[in-house]
Amino acid sequence: MNQLNSTVENVEHITDSLFKLYLKPDFEIPDFQPGQYVAIGLPGEDGKIIKRAYSIASAPTQKEYLEFFIATVSDGALTPSLAKLKPGDSVFANKKLTGTFTLSAATTKRIVCIATGTGLAPYISMLRSGIEEYTSFTVMHGVRFKHDLGGYHQELCSYLEKLPNFHYEVAISREEPSIEGPARFKAHHGRITQNLIEEKIADACVYICGNPSLIDDLTTYLGTKGFSEHSRRNPEGRLILESYW
Repeated sequence: MNQLNSTVENVEHITDSLFKLYLKPDFEIPDFQPGQYVAIGLPGEDGKIIKRAYSIASAPTQKEYLEFFIATVSDGALTPSLAKLKPGDSVFANKKLTGTFTLSAATTKRIVCIATGTGLAPYISMLRSGIEEYTSFTVMHGVRFKHDLGGYHQELCSYLEKLPNFHYEVAISREEPSIEGPARFKAHHGRITQNLIEEKIADACVYICGNPSLIDDLTTYLGTKGFSEHSRRNPEGRLILESYW
């Protein structure tokens, strides 16, 4: 039985280790919530499918393809092979799209979304699906270099120009943050720290997706501010987490 049920529409290489992957499943893309993920994979040396879960960057209304924002792990079992894919190649994609890192977990209309690297992907899906109902929606993206913004910078800046409730900031750790954007865009030198978020979190739900060390550091800090992690047992928790490593 052939498990390779999706076709590569395009692979857009951002850097040597960062790319966008566009897959067209052979099945109808099911409805999903922005922020959810799907397992995709390729056969390993033994013929068994090696699978990993990736957040979906495309909006649920996009039924032609699924978009992913992926970093290559040099010694990884899957990402080096994904990075070598070409249009027309076949890939496995799970028919079940799932995950709880969604805006349905929010208990307020003030949202702060924090990401490192490719952890930006679920927020792109959220923004493409519309955020007009929120009084404030902030995206903070931490990267090492400007090119790690992944080609989404212009799209995010366009939301700044259209949506008065949207706020967008980047933190660039290994080079000067000399990057252009609209008047309300902010660029910082360094990492995302508690000092950058402390004025934004009042009465907000905070989403964090990316590096576990960032998640650990900010979770500890937010705990001192009365935040607890959202879960089925704690549905009022205002801290929603998704580890990307």
